[in-house]
Amino acid sequence: RAKSCKRQKEDMLSESDRLRGEAVDLYKKIVRNHSDYKELDRVLFYLATNLDQVGRADEAMKVYRKLLSKFPNTEHKPNILLALGEHYFDKKEDPKRALQFYQKVTKFEDSSVYSYAKYKAAWCYYNMDQKDQALQVFIDVIDYAKSHPNQPNAKALVNQARNDIVMTYSEIGSPEKAIPFFKDLTDDREEVLKMAERLAIQYSDKSKYEY
Repeated sequence: RAKSCKRQKEDMLSESDRLRGEAVDLYKKIVRNHSDYKELDRVLFYLATNLDQVGRADEAMKVYRKLLSKFPNTEHKPNILLALGEHYFDKKEDPKRALQFYQKVTKFEDSSVYSYAKYKAAWCYYNMDQKDQALQVFIDVIDYAKSHPNQPNAKALVNQARNDIVMTYSEIGSPEKAIPFFKDLTDDREEVLKMAERLAIQYSDKSKYEY
């Protein structure tokens, strides 16, 4: 049964890739033959998205940039900027360049990708060894997610940001001030204890037994 499920999964993924490939061809045909189409920005956006999903990231980034150039006020702008940031963060491993795009996304506070871009910006600071700044932005993510509970993945981002705060704090914070610091982040006593436990594990993993 496991092998059968695996084969079905592989077949579904293969079919999904095939359909995305067909979508790419269709979107390209629209762009080529109907340059005056009133929703051309949407077509370009879906073209780039599908190109990225089928592993043609460099082509996708070119289309995203063309879209921003041709339609600077497109409603898809936050998502495009996020995609460019993800490209430099994941594929190019260039946190400084990625940060520039994530920061542009955060100018659109009402966007559904605002909090995620903020979260990834924190990771850029962390990877650039600016851990004080990373810690503050992780805290900002929690504050924003709490005040905007209807944002996509708000609860998940709060939980993940707390974990990342503990990890970051273990590198730059004082163990004596940890509990008061965690209490400032949440009124939930159980959550404070969980964060303290995770911090102890972090210190142990770093061989900081005296902490």
